[in-house]
Amino acid sequence: MEILSTGEKIKRARVFKGYTLKQLCGDKVSVSKMSCIENNKIQPEDWIIRFVCEKLDLDYDYLNESIEEQLNNNLKYLKDNKDIPEYKEEISKNLDYCEKYELFDMAIEFMHILFDYCLDKDKVEIQSLCIKYYDLYQKAYSEKNRLVFYIDMAAYFYENNEYQQAINYYKDIEKSLYDKPNKSDKEYQILIVALYNSAASYVMTKNHKKAYNTAMKIEEFIEFVNKDWKKADIYHMLAMLSLRLDNTKFDFYEKKSYEYYKDNDKLKAQAIYNYAVVMLDIGLLDRGVSYIKKCLEYFPKDDIICFVDYMLMSVEELLERDFIDEAREICDNALNYSIKMDNIKHIEKAYYFKAIVSYKKGEFSIAEMYINLALDALLKFGTKEEIYKRYIYMGNMYYKLNNIADSLKYFDLAVRLQKKM
Repeated sequence: MEILSTGEKIKRARVFKGYTLKQLCGDKVSVSKMSCIENNKIQPEDWIIRFVCEKLDLDYDYLNESIEEQLNNNLKYLKDNKDIPEYKEEISKNLDYCEKYELFDMAIEFMHILFDYCLDKDKVEIQSLCIKYYDLYQKAYSEKNRLVFYIDMAAYFYENNEYQQAINYYKDIEKSLYDKPNKSDKEYQILIVALYNSAASYVMTKNHKKAYNTAMKIEEFIEFVNKDWKKADIYHMLAMLSLRLDNTKFDFYEKKSYEYYKDNDKLKAQAIYNYAVVMLDIGLLDRGVSYIKKCLEYFPKDDIICFVDYMLMSVEELLERDFIDEAREICDNALNYSIKMDNIKHIEKAYYFKAIVSYKKGEFSIAEMYINLALDALLKFGTKEEIYKRYIYMGNMYYKLNNIADSLKYFDLAVRLQKKM
């Protein structure tokens, strides 16, 4: 993705052909003028470009393509090909060219995709990018660039759990666009993202009423949402918030979410699981349990690893509410799948939950067996912090079982490991 001016292309081709400036110019162009062209001091007229193309056997479109056109083509390519090797480095290289030639509007576009990439893949670099991004934004201030900058800053604060800061940026975008007449499609998409993410930020701060009121505004623009799964996600959020606020619209929003998820049973199952968790949180226990079972029935069995993840998450939710028998049945199935896959992380978690189930059922010797099997597995891959927490759990478990010797043993192991952390 090398960027070359017309003059640089001429010089490179001339040197490659073995021509001197005088041999290239002949009696058509002065040597001093061609030297200025090659060193980017002046731009060549069209007739000179055509003359050089013929002399050096170059493609006219290639030689005539400006720096800005090359950068724009690279931008389109990078937006559509995020899996290329050294993706981040290629964006940075193009961004440097934009700054070199003072193409600041285009620099904002490159910075946007670089920022988005680092937010997802390279959290270490993101803070230094914020400073550079702000500097570019000041140089290329426009309403369009402001909206892009604010969306990215809000996403940054959301990722860093600074939800109120994120809300402030999203609200500013909403203020700019909500009542604006004749919005472009791009502005509709930015507004929808801002409203959805603002609602999500309110959810994270447990302000469900503001989250619901914000999400409700998206319904006004639902026809401009460009993907069915995005529409489904909006109704999914509204359904969960409706449940929490007991405003009687849950059934309507639930149905709409399934309608837009269409035949994607995996997304439907994930939504059903989320509804189940909210139901359990607000005390609709029996209904929540039934939705967990419904989720596992719906979940496509071709993605076994993800299916077992949901089974184990379901077991954890059920154990927290003391639905022991239901948890045991799902956990047994999860363990069977995990053993067939030889997935040690899933096996460990299933053993751990089976230990808890057995303990809650008063089957203490079985609980001891499973907790030790779980520990043996965890020692093979767990972090020091995970192993430390397991030692503490086992110390407490043995203490409650009045097995003081083993209780002291695991507390001692925890203390020794803590000194190494």
